Amino acid sequence: MSAAAPAKKPPMQANEFYSMHARARVVVDPATIEVKVLTRELKKGGTSQRYQAVGTDENGKKVYKFISKAMAEQFQADE
Repeated sequence: MSAAAPAKKPPMQANEFYSMHARARVVVDPATIEVKVLTRELKKGGTSQRYQAVGTDENGKKVYKFISKAMAEQFQADE
């Protein structure tokens, strides 16, 4: 007797974030999304960059998610 696997959720859209406050996915107005580039130095002297999208949901709470470089460039082109 194997338990049925839960249904997989569809992938997040570009303007969809997970809200820790609501504990659910929320859709954010694309005009409120800002892209931050987080750079850190590695042990061997190189650098690593991560891209973070920061948006505001309908309740005024900030929501965050890490995105790819391509998606970051897409958001920056829309601004």
